Amino acid sequence: MAVLDCGKREKMVQLIANGEKPAPAYRKAFKSKAKPETIHVNSCKVMKETKVRLRLAEVKEELAEKALWTREDSVRTLSEIAKGDDPDAKPSDRVNAVKAINQMHGWDKTTVDHTSSDGSMTPTFASLYGAQPKDGDS
Repeated sequence: MAVLDCGKREKMVQLIANGEKPAPAYRKAFKSKAKPETIHVNSCKVMKETKVRLRLAEVKEELAEKALWTREDSVRTLSEIAKGDDPDAKPSDRVNAVKAINQMHGWDKTTVDHTSSDGSMTPTFASLYGAQPKDGDS
């Protein structure tokens, strides 16, 4: 399939294929200043169009073919190291591979409660990524 007839729909497809969510992509592509609810409804309508869905799949496939290294490649390689499939890997390599996988998926998040006795501290919770909890933290 070639580029969509409507340049605005093509622009929306390109934005989504590059990681934008549909509603913000719609707002940018159509240069809309409508209310968020209207943007959401309109972006859903456009996304239901068969030509748009087919073009989005095509663009995503083209981008995947161009990618030299994907997130899936990273996870696969790190998993092999973590599972011990690599005979040359040291124990520290395995631990580092597990840490890297956890970080990629956001599983290394630590939430710390900062609630004060008088309730004056806000926000009361903070999420720390990549941080190691200290004794007493959860």
